[in-house]
Order: sequence, then structure tokens, then C-alpha cells
Amino acid sequence: MFTLLLSVIKRELKVSFAGSYLGLLWTLFTPLLQTIIFYYIFEHILKSRFPPDITANMPYSAYLIVGLAFWTGFVQGINRGANAIVDNRHLVKKLPIPAYIYVLSSCTVGFIYTPVVLLYIIPILKISGIKVIISVLPMLVLWYLFCVGISLILASLSVYIRDLPHLIGPLLSFIFYTVPIVYPYSLIPDSIKPFITLNPVFHMIKAVYLLSSGEFDIRILIVCLLISLSSVMMGIYVYKKLETGFSDVL
Repeated sequence: MFTLLLSVIKRELKVSFAGSYLGLLWTLFTPLLQTIIFYYIFEHILKSRFPPDITANMPYSAYLIVGLAFWTGFVQGINRGANAIVDNRHLVKKLPIPAYIYVLSSCTVGFIYTPVVLLYIIPILKISGIKVIISVLPMLVLWYLFCVGISLILASLSVYIRDLPHLIGPLLSFIFYTVPIVYPYSLIPDSIKPFITLNPVFHMIKAVYLLSSGEFDIRILIVCLLISLSSVMMGIYVYKKLETGFSDVL
């Protein structure tokens, strides 16, 4: 099954960048441009100066890269994974390959952005950047599992609710601006902090920044582990419940 997954991933990579001059290099350039835009807006237009003690003990540029790396891979994985079954419906109906393979493949290809973009902090932090990358490795696994679980749920539901993928983009945009990724947690008004903490993405990004700053809190890691495992289990449950009707609906 692992060999099959690898072959599907290779196929998706070829299809995704077919006809593109830069090909896989877009996984480097797209997040870089996004980071530059946010950095310019906050540093030069809004003239925000965040001290390192509220940006995970890093310069704001590195803080941005770490947050956007995880968010970009997460969003790319969900956007691709949510459409995986519908986009491959001709293969799902003809080939004896489980539909979840396409979801895993699409989610993996999208999540590749995260480890790739994390490399950008090395030129900024140098040796410290390598330490940061090593420190957040556990969160790479947990974010990936979180992404896979949500993708399985959305991909299964999208077979029956074709309008669902169109709602994902606006919803993710809303979540992006309600969690501290492009701004520190300390800037969130106290009145809405209790509501922000209800969002599982908040705890996932909080753990990333805690580990990046050199802090180790086993409690937040346990919370993130529970979030990721719950996401996967819910994804498997929804997929198993709905997969019997895929061929008929597609």
C-alpha cells in the first residue's frame, strides 16, 4: 500500500506542475512572496515593531516564516485533499484503488510546503535556525495528521455536497486571521481570548511557537496529540460511513 501511495504522489506532483517552467520551485517562491508581503505590511506600512520576547524569541521575519510554513502546508493539504476524490472520480470508479489513497496523496503533496518553507529561517537565524527546525519536528507530524483527518472528512462529504469545497477557502481565511500567525498572541484583546482558545488551530500554532522559542510544555503537546488523533479518527469514521456510496454518486 505504501508503494502505491508513493506512485500516486509522484503522479500528482507531475500533474500539478505540468507545463510550468519553474515546476516544484513554486513550493519555494509562493510562500516566500507571501512572507515578504506580510513583513512589508506590518513592518513598513503599519510600522509595527514586535520585541523578540513576544515573537518566540526570534526576529519578526523568522516568526512569520515559521507560522506561515505550517499554515501554508496545512491549507495546501486541505485544499488538495478535500477535492481529491471528486477530482479523481474517473479513477475511483475504474481502478481497484481505495479512494483514501488519493486523499492521502493530495494532502501529502500540499503539506510538502511546510518543511520546505521552514528552511527559509536558516539564512536569518543561521545555526539557531537549524535548532528551531529540529525542535518543531514533532509538530510536523502532528500537523500532518491533523491535516489528513480534516481532508478525509471534507473529501468524503464533498462527494455528496459539491458546494462544500467552495466554502473551505473563505473559512480558512477567517481562521487564519483569528489565530496568532502574522501577529503575536499578546495583541489579541482579552475579551476574545477565551473564544480563540476554542479553535484547535490555535493550540497547534501555539505549540509550534513554544517549541521554536526553546520552551517545552508537555501539556500543550498532549493537547495537540489529542487534536491530531481525534482528527484522524473522525476522518476514518466519516470516510468508512460514506465510502460505500462513492461509486454511485460519482
